[in-house]
Amino acid sequence: MNSALPLPPGPRGLPVLGSLPALRGTLHVSLDRLVRSYGDICLIRLGSVPVAIISHPKLLEQTFGKTELTNRWMTDAAFALTEGRTPATASYGELWRRFDRFIRHEMFGADNLTMLRRNHIEPEVDELMERIGRMAGAGEPVHPNDMLSDSACRMALRTYFLVDGEDKDWAAELERVAVLLREHFEAVNTLTATPEPGDVFPWARFLPNKAVRKARRLNDARQEILGPLLDRVRSRSGFDPSSPVCLAEVVTAWEKSGSLSRRTMCGMLADTMQPHFDGVASTVKWFLLTVANRPQVQAKIHGELDRVVGRDALPAVDDRGRLPYTFAAIAECMRFHTASPLGIPHEASQDTEVGGYRIEAGTKVFGNLYGIHHDPRFWESPHEFIPERFLPKADGSPSSALTGGAFIPFGAGLRRCTGERPAEIEVWLYIARLMHRFRFERPTVDLLSEFEVHGLTITPRPYALKATRR
Repeated sequence: MNSALPLPPGPRGLPVLGSLPALRGTLHVSLDRLVRSYGDICLIRLGSVPVAIISHPKLLEQTFGKTELTNRWMTDAAFALTEGRTPATASYGELWRRFDRFIRHEMFGADNLTMLRRNHIEPEVDELMERIGRMAGAGEPVHPNDMLSDSACRMALRTYFLVDGEDKDWAAELERVAVLLREHFEAVNTLTATPEPGDVFPWARFLPNKAVRKARRLNDARQEILGPLLDRVRSRSGFDPSSPVCLAEVVTAWEKSGSLSRRTMCGMLADTMQPHFDGVASTVKWFLLTVANRPQVQAKIHGELDRVVGRDALPAVDDRGRLPYTFAAIAECMRFHTASPLGIPHEASQDTEVGGYRIEAGTKVFGNLYGIHHDPRFWESPHEFIPERFLPKADGSPSSALTGGAFIPFGAGLRRCTGERPAEIEVWLYIARLMHRFRFERPTVDLLSEFEVHGLTITPRPYALKATRR
């Protein structure tokens, strides 16, 4: 690497504090505003920590395609929570490669996804529809934030641990554990939302760190929640590794050597379950809120569903190609309300070059996904909700919004989200079936707030809707 290359441009910032005083309000919005005038790669300082911000899709793919930029930035609390031994946090090396190969090519392979959809995903979505139907019939308001968080936790537990036809006591136990799991994921979200002083000021590492102590407790709690469930699957009679019926069986068959500790296995399970609670649930929450505020969009979705699927059937995964407007509205929601606006930050393991600039070892690297999704260079009227931009072209080919490279809700590079395929299935089935069955309306004429609450992912404030059977 040419050491004569310049560092990326960026604001000078203040002594000691760097650019921290400029980051007011919602982090990803203020960060995008701060770096916008410095180009597609900008260097700022958060306290004593150098942070490179990448704001162009091609540059982002190049950056996160480098092995030197594959490691994660591990805050002290994140390390205490995961010990750096989960798929999302492991450093680039044999453990991470082993996780990545297994999750992408085996755990979420085509056969397993079909099994999960039939046995667990569709039944959970249909049960949520029944719950909303009962509330609609009773004239009760629907609270999507709570209902979808609960459903997402049940979905995670079903897909990982519930065997079709299991005894009722086991199903009841999973319902109990679902409450604990939701509380656990909410605590992890709160813990990881903001770095602690010791993460940006070296001298502060000598101070007591409540976040680290809490992270250690959460790490232990994770073993207590998931460990017994994993043990039960491992000891289940009649387990056939060639024909798994839940993901814990897939994982058990893969890790038959026993080389990974029980703690590491529980960390891996939690790591791959968390996207149910975060990405999937957040996307559906945003979608229902967004279409309730835009009844004309909802009416177009209903019209398409009635024409293509009809009232007597339910939309399926295979219907995505036949429901282009519904698909376009989902894609636009994922762009408009980017669930993970800065992704998971990376860290340079050694000096390297990006876009003609020098990225020094130890620099933290953020992908400005929110900024790319709202950049007028890539999107006409980027701050407006326009599903039509994702509709196929007149010749039937995909829209440039899908093929242009600027639509990156699952990140980019070597650490692109490993749960993309099941997440797409779950989001589609939740939204298509809820839209098919119900009309969602605001309780008053006033628009609902679309203020973003920042955590591990972006969620809306709690809101209520009126659900009416169609």
